[in-house]
Amino acid sequence: MLKNFKKTEKQSDFILVTSISNLTPEQKNNISNWLYEIYYDYYINNHQIPAEERQHHEIIKKLLDKIKQANISIPEKQIQLYYASKQTKYLKRLAKEFPEIIK
Repeated sequence: MLKNFKKTEKQSDFILVTSISNLTPEQKNNISNWLYEIYYDYYINNHQIPAEERQHHEIIKKLLDKIKQANISIPEKQIQLYYASKQTKYLKRLAKEFPEIIK
């Protein structure tokens, strides 16, 4: 199931991992889908792609909340790195859906 599965008294129902690579393929896929949904919603609600540090932090915070709801505990730094690695992919995906993004 998981490569690094640990339980503590405080977080007995949480799956603790040190990196996204330690998650199952299903969990990785869920995180990727959640991140795109959040990125997409940000664009729809704000009519712009996130460009400022504050905007990126808002997206990361929402993703961390979803991950926490799924009972997965992963360091925020890992989520920040994952988000940074996916930004270009999501921007291209948005550009296909909304050609007016890239002029």
